[in-house]
Amino acid sequence: AEAWAQAWACAWASACAVAAGEAAAMAEDFLSEDNLCGQSLLRLVSRGSSIIAELQRLQANIPKVFLPRDGIDDPEQARYASILFDFGYLTNPEDYERKVNTSTEMLDLDQEFNDTFYELLGRFYKLFESIVIYVADLNKFVEDVQAGYFIQHTVDNILLDDSGRQLMCEALYLFGVMLLLLERQIPGPVRERMVIAFYRHSGESASSQENIEDVCRLCRQTGYVGRGSKPRNYPENFFARFSIDKMVISQIIGRMQNDDIYMQASSFPLPEHRTTRLVAQGSMLYVCLYFAPQLLKGEPATMREIVDRHFSENWVIPAYMGYVVDLSVEWSSYAAAAAALGNVLSAANVQTFARRNKRRAVVAMEKLRGFLTQGRLDEKFLLDNLEALMSCMRESNVALRWRFLHARARSKAYREAIHRECASDDETIALLLQTSQLEWRLKAMFETLLREKASKWQACREQSAERLKELSQYFTGEVLLTRVRRDESMVKWFAGVAQTVASLDYEEEHATVTGRKIRNPTPNP
Repeated sequence: AEAWAQAWACAWASACAVAAGEAAAMAEDFLSEDNLCGQSLLRLVSRGSSIIAELQRLQANIPKVFLPRDGIDDPEQARYASILFDFGYLTNPEDYERKVNTSTEMLDLDQEFNDTFYELLGRFYKLFESIVIYVADLNKFVEDVQAGYFIQHTVDNILLDDSGRQLMCEALYLFGVMLLLLERQIPGPVRERMVIAFYRHSGESASSQENIEDVCRLCRQTGYVGRGSKPRNYPENFFARFSIDKMVISQIIGRMQNDDIYMQASSFPLPEHRTTRLVAQGSMLYVCLYFAPQLLKGEPATMREIVDRHFSENWVIPAYMGYVVDLSVEWSSYAAAAAALGNVLSAANVQTFARRNKRRAVVAMEKLRGFLTQGRLDEKFLLDNLEALMSCMRESNVALRWRFLHARARSKAYREAIHRECASDDETIALLLQTSQLEWRLKAMFETLLREKASKWQACREQSAERLKELSQYFTGEVLLTRVRRDESMVKWFAGVAQTVASLDYEEEHATVTGRKIRNPTPNP
């Protein structure tokens, strides 16, 4: 029995030590410089944002020579079409090269193309390759976490940490955004011609082509071009070209589904602001659901919960900066998602949403006019009415956001209802200008307050110390108070204190009440 007790005690001590170690690891700042796990994930997400920025820069500089022939107006650009090939080139490159090499004119054209576009092609190819490397590094990070490479860190406790949860969600979301923007801004046929052109002119043995197979898998056209009709099972088949751990995807979606990952409750505390409060993670959730299309297709209960929480009033959302999607269109081919959205999206509900938005805009405009009255918004008013000012700006921004986004609804009936029931365009622009003016003035005033905070604190401290010294000298009976000016609020306050003290009753039944009166005889002046 004694041996059993000792063994049990040792086991208990070991368990306590492990629990203490895990608690210490969780208490550690996930983003501290000595936290290898947090820094690795932070660098990965930062790289994802820079890749998207490069994609946005390059999409505005796509040479017209890579467009289909019917999209090229300039004959000078169209003449390069004979030396630009799609992925059909890879099945039998010798035939294509023989065709070029047997014609002096095509050889000269090919050399001219290389001299003109090779450097730009290199940037496009590095963009495609960086996307491939990003998802490989994301999978490697997940594998390292699961294998215990980052001691005391697991996927579960990373998702329990505020910063870790945000970064894990963003890492998956940014990869999804890369795929969507790649399809939207650099169409599949253009990507194929770019990759093959770079492949031909850089040489097959070039070290830059070590990821050529994965780049080809990424850039292979999906059948979707521009805003045309979508192919079957698009874009989930495109997302499935690069596999990511299904369990991790499920955990990330679960966190975005149930948590407020950006902790916006303090910024949007009212219940009617819930969809606005969760709009950022709602956009992330929309993208990440394409990694789990089974939810969109066959999980009506899950999709109903997601829609009720994130999209009950907002069905036109920004998937990324400048990329707005209408869920009633994007989810129309997914049974569970379409049914869940259909429960909240109807002509009657759209009218209700629009009328509510107009009332919010009218009330916000009235408050803005009052706050922006000449001479009213000073430092004292700002500090005394800070909550009212913040509430006004919050309501204005909620109204403007909904109005601008849903004016772009794809349904003509919904657009007409919104334009009919909401504030007019002129009223909306006026609200935008008034809101921006108030925000600009408040920002300037807060900057001034913060800049002068230390000097004002020091001046008040010195003045208080001097007054206290003068008060101490007054009680010597030899010095009079010389700097006292008439102050009506102080007169009333001291009179109130005297009245409260005179009303104290030693025999009062509730001694606690008497104690409270002594501790706080009157409110502050």
